Amino acid sequence: MIGKEDLWYKWEDKTKLQKEYHCLINESQSEPDLRKRLEGIRQIVLIEGTDGLGPPSENENGLTTFRGDLWKVLLGVIYHDQGALEEYENILKKERNKKRGTIIPDDIIRTFPENKVFNLEKQKRKMTRILHAFTWKADQNYTQGFNVLLAPFLICMNELDAFHCFHRLIDEKLSTYWMKPVAQKLPKNSPPVQHYLGVNAACKLADKILRIVDKKLHTALMENYAKTPGAMKPIEFWFHKQYTFRHMQTLSMWVKPLEDVIQLWDMILAMGIHMHILVYVAQLMGMRTKLMQPNTKINDLLAQSKWPKVNARFVSNLVVFYLEKVEHDKKLMHELENHTTDEELCYKLIASWVDDGSEKKQASKAVSMSNEPVEMKGPSTPLKDFDEGSLNELPDDDNEVLPPSNNQSDSSQSPKTFPKHLLIALLLVGAVILITALAFDFDFEADL
Repeated sequence: MIGKEDLWYKWEDKTKLQKEYHCLINESQSEPDLRKRLEGIRQIVLIEGTDGLGPPSENENGLTTFRGDLWKVLLGVIYHDQGALEEYENILKKERNKKRGTIIPDDIIRTFPENKVFNLEKQKRKMTRILHAFTWKADQNYTQGFNVLLAPFLICMNELDAFHCFHRLIDEKLSTYWMKPVAQKLPKNSPPVQHYLGVNAACKLADKILRIVDKKLHTALMENYAKTPGAMKPIEFWFHKQYTFRHMQTLSMWVKPLEDVIQLWDMILAMGIHMHILVYVAQLMGMRTKLMQPNTKINDLLAQSKWPKVNARFVSNLVVFYLEKVEHDKKLMHELENHTTDEELCYKLIASWVDDGSEKKQASKAVSMSNEPVEMKGPSTPLKDFDEGSLNELPDDDNEVLPPSNNQSDSSQSPKTFPKHLLIALLLVGAVILITALAFDFDFEADL
């Protein structure tokens, strides 16, 4: 049974953010006013950060902190306490007869076992109840990784708030992430995608964002990964499968220290949950100097056990810096905002791994063909007067590689032998002209 003391929380206004929240809850009357106040809260979190709230600490009393109240508003979790409590208790009673999470206990014991902020021993029973209740209300089986996504809510909230916020995040905000892909909807030559439809789509979006904000870093990462033993093709897909996937699956919650990641969640929830992908790319940008070094072994930096500690304020500044560049791409923003709930969009994003691969293969083939020696009929003539200045007239876009045309009537595409009958005719005409000229010259001299 959940005690009533878990359902209230008193706080005093201390920061600009808290004052804006107070106005939102107590003074907003109309929907436009609510939207304005909420946007004000988002802007404060994005621009000024949440340092004023202090670092997260162990929730010893199991009450909802101000950060917890803030997250509820940003997630749109609003309910009547007493009715919500009764619903939660009824769900728990039903779930006792319908277990859908047989691996829940195994996952719980692995949830930040040595972290001081998250006291696992105190949180075990709450986690068990919430995760079982979620599987019943969402009508789905438990998925590995849910335990890590639940933990930050229990650090900031009471059990009831944590349950509703977790349900909102998993079942509504990230509904495509846990879907199992249907094989028939994937391209025939698609890379292996067996689980986590939306997570795989998010990996593709991370690749797109990295290309936009820093193409040189993207190229360096892929080239270095291609040199690692056992690297498979397509290189981009397998790089993100190995290093990006776990960030997308857990919203970077496994990164250390946990206190800083929770502060990054303040920003993610304020910007929109889909922007967790940009937060991941910002972490890569923070390692740019090391990653760009030619002899860098990326596994020594990006492996889970080697990933450097994150600084929330530094990463947040990078996110704000690159945000305008990402928002400028309207198509990318549409994909970012909708991939978390649009199943068909996720399939299209995953299919683009195949499309990108075929385009690169075609471009590579075109370049290789242009470098091959041309087979000439007749005596060959060395090209002595090659003009390097003509290269300056080529397009600057290194992505624009045109494949050779199959139109055989275009003489610019391949050398052709000159027809023999035309050659003989020209020789005869030339001979006639020469004889006529000589005869004219002879008569002219005779007249003189």
